[in-house]
Amino acid sequence: MTRIAFLGQPGSYSDLACRKAFPGNETIGFPSFTEVFTAASDGRAELAMIPVDNSVAGRIADVHHLLPESDLHIVGEHFQRIEHHLLAPKGATLQTVKTVKSHVQPIGQCRRFLQKMGYTTIVAGDSATAAKDVAEKGDPTVAAISSSLSGDSTKRMSAPALKYFSPRRNASSRPWVLRASQRTTIKNSSE
Repeated sequence: MTRIAFLGQPGSYSDLACRKAFPGNETIGFPSFTEVFTAASDGRAELAMIPVDNSVAGRIADVHHLLPESDLHIVGEHFQRIEHHLLAPKGATLQTVKTVKSHVQPIGQCRRFLQKMGYTTIVAGDSATAAKDVAEKGDPTVAAISSSLSGDSTKRMSAPALKYFSPRRNASSRPWVLRASQRTTIKNSSE
């Protein structure tokens, strides 16, 4: 089983990309891109799944600063469409929700719906942490925008999601590159 390092919490979009590209392998979340690169370099993980760009927000600057200094090799790539889900505790409805938490990007990408509903938004460090926080508190007035995997990994959430944000033609998609300490050819399930 291959261990794949990614940025963020279990259930994050990066975790989802790892699981889509390499089903059945172990994913390991880290709090910073520096730690993701280090984990693949020092052997705690065989691969690092690194997002390099966002079709809506542009390049991910932190990654582009680390790439030239890294001793890792690009050994593959994976494109993942970003599909947002409005997740809330069991018993919540679109009408009970008053506040929505998420990373700044999903909030911006879903802003028309959020404004239409009159929801207050709270910016979180990442979407998976926002979903975990919402699930732990169990308040039906607070929801999170996150990945479907966040809802799956946070069992206290409503199922299905209260709202699915269907990708538009110019919807956010993100390329990830796979980095490894050894040059090798990697095949993923999307090829």
